[in-house]
Amino acid sequence: MSKDRFTDSDLAYIRRNYTPLAELCAERRESVAEVEALISERRLPQASYVLEDGIGMFSRDYFRLVDDAGGVDQLPEHFAARHRAATLANGMRGDAREQDWEEYLNGSYGICLREVTPENIVRKSVLVSSLSELLMLARPRNIDWQRTLREQVDELDALEREFAPDYDRGADQERPPTRDLLISAARERYPEVFADQLLGGACAGRGDVRGDADVAAAAALLAEPARAALVLAVMHEGPLPASDLAARAGIARSTASEHLARLVGGGFLASDKRGRHRYYFLTDPAVAEAVEALAIVAPQPQVRSLREATHGELIRYARTCYDHLAGQLGVAVARGLEHEGVLIRRDGEYALGPKAVGWLAPLGIDLTELQRQRRPLVRGCLDWSERELHVAGSLGAAITERLFELGWIRRRDGNRSLEVTDNGRAGLADKLGVAISRDRAT
Repeated sequence: MSKDRFTDSDLAYIRRNYTPLAELCAERRESVAEVEALISERRLPQASYVLEDGIGMFSRDYFRLVDDAGGVDQLPEHFAARHRAATLANGMRGDAREQDWEEYLNGSYGICLREVTPENIVRKSVLVSSLSELLMLARPRNIDWQRTLREQVDELDALEREFAPDYDRGADQERPPTRDLLISAARERYPEVFADQLLGGACAGRGDVRGDADVAAAAALLAEPARAALVLAVMHEGPLPASDLAARAGIARSTASEHLARLVGGGFLASDKRGRHRYYFLTDPAVAEAVEALAIVAPQPQVRSLREATHGELIRYARTCYDHLAGQLGVAVARGLEHEGVLIRRDGEYALGPKAVGWLAPLGIDLTELQRQRRPLVRGCLDWSERELHVAGSLGAAITERLFELGWIRRRDGNRSLEVTDNGRAGLADKLGVAISRDRAT
């Protein structure tokens, strides 16, 4: 880090909250040289900040976890055991222990956490994931949602540091701090939820807070063509790193980082670290469905080449709407499921039909398992190209996944259009009465 990357405010913040290694080692058995050697061997964390003169600045609790473990040699297993226990206690399915250990050694958690412990590392991950979902699937009129949002924002606020005012928020950073994206964003977007805090408790206990969906704010995020292109790229291809997204949107990496930060803050995208890269993905399938719904009223660009015409035709015939079938094929499959009694249509929506279990089980789809998922089991999604319903929800996703597994459909390179295989033509005709010509399939 060079001198001109730190402002006076940054330096004041860092010197107030961090300390040089020499001061940390002053009353310890380990010398500065010994600790630096352990850092270079990736047995102890790196400095959180490095000043213009090359001096590393460390959090004041730097050695606490080492001391709790009983020494550097015991630290990896001590960290792992506490991380496993915290993961189980928070009901997390996955285990990000190795990734979190690497981030711990990189000094990252010394930047963002007031106290660096495996428990706080795991809890922050849980809160970030939960708050991203709460902000994306906002229900500002729901009392339980208000209470959960307020409690989790306050908890994350207590866990996280303030961050350096300018350096940690600079344009060259991969994204703004989660404090800005979640804590500040929630309080700014829903001030009525936090009114009791802002007014010194004058509104505490109020149960009559009312709000409405901020459609303008959501639409504004997609009003910028570059941001819309980033969301579409994730919809089409799944999780991607910032560099790949920038290339697909045709913008500079720095510009993409700014747009991605806004999309994460707005609840459209979320991200996680995978190896050396941070991948971005949709926070919820509902995002894809909302974008597809916008396409219904969006103007269609004029086709200027045979390639564009062919691409448009392929997309309209068969594609994925994030994780379920769409286009003419998706609508045809939905009609076939209605005909077979797997689905019934009620008031412009889909519900399970009387023959759902008997038809789905031989295909390898377990309805009981799908019902445990948090998303709706089945719903109709209005197809922008056909102006008709195709099947969404966990059932729509499961059917699509199974068709891929059976080799009935496969993706084309370079776009989200689908090709129906010979086995797929035969299977769809036999199971659903969906007749597809060979020319149409390919």
